[in-house]
Amino acid sequence: MTRRQDRLFGLVGAAAAFGVCEALSRAGIVRRSYLPPASDVLARAVELAGDRAFLDGIGVTLRAWALGLGLACAIAVPLGLLLGAVPVVEGAVRAVVEFLRPLPSVALIPLVSLLLGSGTQTEVTLIAYASLWPVLFNTVYGLGETDPSAKDTLRAFGFGRLAVLWRVELPGTAPFIAAGVRISAGVALILAVATEILSGFGQGLGIFIAQAETATDGTRDVLAGVVWAGCLGLVVNGVLVAAERRLFAWARERRGPEGQFTQEGTRRTAVPFLLRWSVLLGAVGCWQVAARARHSVYFPPPLRIVRHARDLWFSGPARRLFLTPAADDTILPSLGRMAAGFALAALAGIALGVAVGRSRRAYALCDPVLQFARAVPPPALVPVFVVVFDFGTPMQVASIAFSAVWPVLINSAEGARATDPLRLEVASVLGLTAPERLWFLILPSALPRIFAGLRLSLSLSLILMVFSELLPGSADGIGFTLTDAQTRSDLLTVWAALLLLGALGFLLNSGLLAVERRLVGPRT
Repeated sequence: MTRRQDRLFGLVGAAAAFGVCEALSRAGIVRRSYLPPASDVLARAVELAGDRAFLDGIGVTLRAWALGLGLACAIAVPLGLLLGAVPVVEGAVRAVVEFLRPLPSVALIPLVSLLLGSGTQTEVTLIAYASLWPVLFNTVYGLGETDPSAKDTLRAFGFGRLAVLWRVELPGTAPFIAAGVRISAGVALILAVATEILSGFGQGLGIFIAQAETATDGTRDVLAGVVWAGCLGLVVNGVLVAAERRLFAWARERRGPEGQFTQEGTRRTAVPFLLRWSVLLGAVGCWQVAARARHSVYFPPPLRIVRHARDLWFSGPARRLFLTPAADDTILPSLGRMAAGFALAALAGIALGVAVGRSRRAYALCDPVLQFARAVPPPALVPVFVVVFDFGTPMQVASIAFSAVWPVLINSAEGARATDPLRLEVASVLGLTAPERLWFLILPSALPRIFAGLRLSLSLSLILMVFSELLPGSADGIGFTLTDAQTRSDLLTVWAALLLLGALGFLLNSGLLAVERRLVGPRT
């Protein structure tokens, strides 16, 4: 098939998806209050293009998105260059980074709101925090991948450290930084919409979606807002991808799953165990001393936070594995929802992704729909699931599974497509059946990309788990504990919940990486 045929199949697939949604609603198979006709939703989305107040709200969202992303890049690029240039420093701060990175940014909303209020400052701060990590990690890794012979050549001609950085290292790292910025742009859009949905007042696309949810028969407006969110995500990603292709075509072959470089992440440097953890312990110690000296209400001493978390959730009798009864209303419900949503997303994503990836026509048909669904900020879909399922565990599990399935599905499809055709031909000559080819060739070949999707989905699952529990109507879970503590101005419990989420994120991410190394082997 040619590219022109791929585009034609893509248009047919998009039209088919549109027609299915239209038929389900028109035929009464799905209630219109749950799924209005696709033509009505599209017409409403087009109508909103002429609504000055709505466009002003889009401008507010994009302005916060740009400010947060710009602030993240301004911090992450210099910091990444520093860490990449001094491997010992990178190794020493790794423990701090590995704790902070998995912490869902939406979990910080109650704390940051208490500190900064509910205005633009809070939104920009959260966006910047969430967007920082992909740019930082890609910068560190990119600097480590710079051609050493080019650097040695400049040094041999008498060029200093800054000249080598400017002439060789920055140009070599630029494609990696650009890939990190593109990933961060999607994360920033998610946080912009999520923060606005939770605030519930002011302007912005998230505000429009949240207000439409509370209106009578507002599902059409909610879905129209979702269409706009998806289109914004597509446009942003498309512009950044086009810029990358134009500026860094020479680096395209080094890309891996999801358009990232295959070695995304920080370098593993040989750093003594004590040095690696000394920075984290030193930071905690400085915080402890400063908090005790200043008696700040907003920043209690870390030891007090740890003791409070232990008393809340980890000081039960031995028969309960040291969990208190309060853990039944906090940790266990959250973990159960997240595990159910992530498991559904993983199973559905791998099965559908491999099936779609093995047929070029099927891939071309589904690709536009997949790319649009992937571009929709997951929090924008939560109001839709509230309409369908009402508040409760089914809504939360469904929102986690639906939003987390796309990275797994797309990466699985790409991995299945990338299977060496020569090996498949040899397998056919040897008489291997279709299930045997799937088990012994296709799945092992796709496994690295599948795990890349699973890592992204795990992060999304944690974010959506917390976000769904922050919404009004939730009755338990870590997110509910955060909002309840915020309303009571119980900052000690807010910090304890953040500590718990950071630890859970670190453990879950480490566990998945251990499974990946076991099945795929270490990344080289």
